[in-house]
Parts: sequence; C-alpha cells; structure tokens
Amino acid sequence: MDALKWWQKAVFYQIYPRSFADGNGDGIGDVPGMIEKLDYLVNLGIEGVWLSPHYPSPQADCGYDVADYCDVAPEYGTLDDFRLFLDEAHKRNIRVILDMVFNHTSDQHAWFLESKSSRDNPKRDWYIWRDGKTGPHGEKLPPNNWEASFTGSAWEYDPTTDQYYYHFFLKEQPDLNWRNPEVRAAMWDAVRFWLDMGVDGFRLDAIGTIFEDPDMPDHESGLSLVGLYQLSQAAQTDEERKAVGEKWEALFVHQVDRADEMHPLMKDLRKVVDAYPDRVLVAEDSNIAYHGNGDDELHLVFNFPLMRVEGTLTPAHIRKNQAERLAELPEGAWPCNTLGNHDSSRVKSAFGDGVHDDAFAHLSLALMLTLRGTPFIYNGEEIGMTDAVFTDIAQLRDMMAVRQYEIAVSLGLPAEEAAALACAHTRDRCRTPLQWENAPNAGFSPAGVETWLPV
Repeated sequence: MDALKWWQKAVFYQIYPRSFADGNGDGIGDVPGMIEKLDYLVNLGIEGVWLSPHYPSPQADCGYDVADYCDVAPEYGTLDDFRLFLDEAHKRNIRVILDMVFNHTSDQHAWFLESKSSRDNPKRDWYIWRDGKTGPHGEKLPPNNWEASFTGSAWEYDPTTDQYYYHFFLKEQPDLNWRNPEVRAAMWDAVRFWLDMGVDGFRLDAIGTIFEDPDMPDHESGLSLVGLYQLSQAAQTDEERKAVGEKWEALFVHQVDRADEMHPLMKDLRKVVDAYPDRVLVAEDSNIAYHGNGDDELHLVFNFPLMRVEGTLTPAHIRKNQAERLAELPEGAWPCNTLGNHDSSRVKSAFGDGVHDDAFAHLSLALMLTLRGTPFIYNGEEIGMTDAVFTDIAQLRDMMAVRQYEIAVSLGLPAEEAAALACAHTRDRCRTPLQWENAPNAGFSPAGVETWLPV
C-alpha cells in the first residue's frame, strides 16, 4: 500500500455544493457550509472530495453552464472563502478536486458574448458557427439535422449575425471550438489557475462530446431525440433497452467520441497537470482508452458499466463486470468505481427491491469500499437518502426535465401525464438538500427558510 498514490488509497466523496450545507441560512448550500462540515467528512474517513461546479453560472444546467472558470458563484461565497475551504481541507488531509467543464460554456460567458457580437470579432472562432440552409419555402433551416442531447435541434439561430451556433446540450451551453489553439490555451490557463491555488486535480465533465465531425454530415438514424425518448420510455426488457442504446449511438454518431482528436488532447492536458506534483485527472467516461498507455492520459476512468443495470446488483453482474473491466486495464492503470452521482437515481432507490432496501444500501457501500480501485461516494449515500418524489412541475429546477415536459405537451401528451413523466425522471430527484438532523428543513437550512429544492 505504501507504494500507491494518494488517489489510489483515498475514499472520494462528491459534494453537490447547492445541496450539501447551507452556511448562511438562505436555502442554498455554500462554501462556508462546506467548511463547517469538514470534520464530518474526516469522521466518515473521507480523504478526497470531488466538488461539483462552484463557478459563477446562470444555473440553466445547475452550474454546468459556466460563466467564469476562475471564480466562485456569489451565492456560494468568494474566492477567499474557497481558499479557506481548500486550506482547511488540506489541514485535515482531505484532497479537493474540481469539476472542469471543457465542452461548453454558458451563453453568458464573456467569451461567448464577444463571439456572438459580430462575425469578425476575435473570439468568433472560439465557438462553432455555421450558416444555415434555405428550406423549400424560403424558410431558414439549421446547418444539418443534428440533435442536442437535452432536447431539440443542436443549432440555435442568432439573428445578430445571421448564423447558427452549435450546442450538444442546452442552447444556453454553446460548445467551444477546441480546434482553435487559443481556446486550448485559455482552458489550460484556467486549469493552471486552480492548480496554482493548490487544488489537487479535476473530474472532467462530458469529455466525449468535445469534438464533432468537422464535415458535419446529416445523421441517418431516421429518429429524432423525441422519438428516441419515446422508445426509451416504452422499453421493458434488457434487449429493448440495448436497442435504444444502439439507436442513441446512431443518432449522435457524428457528435461524440472522436478518439483521433481526444487522445492527443488528453495527453496535452496530462502534460499540463504533470507540471504540478501529485495531482489527479478523473474522466466522466467509462472508456478505458482514456488511460492511454497507463501513464500518459487520465489517471482514473469511471466504471459506469457497474451501475448500468436495471434492478438489484447481483453477484453475477458484479463478478462479470470486474472480470471484464480489470482484464481491459493497461499496465499501470488503476480502477475507479461508483454507483451514484448527481445525474443518476440514488443508490438506495436504484438498487433496492422495495423490501430489503436498507440492506441493499449497506451492501452497496460495502461493495464500493472493497472492490479493487478508488471508490467515489455521492453525498447522502452514507445515510441512505432516497430519490425525492415530485408532483408539481413548478418545483423542478432541472431544465432538461422541464424542456422534455414542454416537448411532450407540444406533441399532444396531456399536461398532467407529461408532468408526471418529467417529475419521475428529473435529475432533481437525487439533488435535494442533504438531511443533517431530525429538524425543520432536516437541519440543512433554518426553520421557515424555503430551500432551493424541497427537502
């Protein structure tokens, strides 16, 4: 064990800042609240924290629409607050890694505001702009039939410059043009900003979406995202769910997983990070190829296939997963396991059987702590939190769910049914405030305060 790196021995704990600890009593989690709870993490045995986005953001996608990579959201605190959090964590031998969103920025980021201001702005090519097409009746059409993974066309028309910009996620999240060396230099500067401060590494968000086919041909899947969503809702068997996954790949075939460009980029990032001793890079991806040769790309790659199972986790599934996963690792690479995060159903809800849920929740934690590799635990799993039940669309803050509701209604689904679907599948169900004690607002916020999501 002595020869292992700190990130090979640590138990990581994901903090979702908005829902972890409310330090100033305004109903929103913040950095002072996180500082207050550091001793709690020590008592849990946590040695690494993954902090979901804490940057300034309009919150169109709960912080994953970053408006400034080198600051702290005002509702969470200040840069000085963050420096204190980092110092106090390090005093307790807790390392801190940040969520780094490379694929896109917020449409309110200063870079994008410049980019959209005119076609000849120096930052125009920092994003992906294209002319549209003219339809048979003279109407304006997007450059191609690509879809955004969060609903609708992947292209948003900008009347100021009479062009479309590309977005893989929400229209409020325009994709950066990573083929522009100025973009790469600016993002590496943002990485160095936090490394210089003493941050211990990064979890890299949605890296498979960074590059898209530069020729931008139409996909030929014969489906829209709405059609795929309908098929997904109707799928009942593993075979049907597998078929939906194959159709998803066909729909987004030109927009994701361009290995020939991604691996050189990750090698470049690794060189930036290796200039700082003892830091770590974690991929939000399950593709083992991101380990490179085991020592030249990313240190950790999530074992998502472990958690992608309907119903309870069976011994057979776990054994099969481990046998296949460990056999594929290149020499020198290290496994990384998780069963839950801010985008997935809570472990107790996902893998329980309705009868032995407590036992399954205990077993899932034991599994994470005993499998070979580095475990990542999502805040709230340690007390067996379950998915929240929403009944009112007005309660939702997850814009993806809200827009899916709007599309379902536009397709003729009764509003009540569309709302029920959105409430059942929203990511908000696993993002509600942490329950600290048997008290009003579960001790997250003072009594009488309206929390950002219901407790």
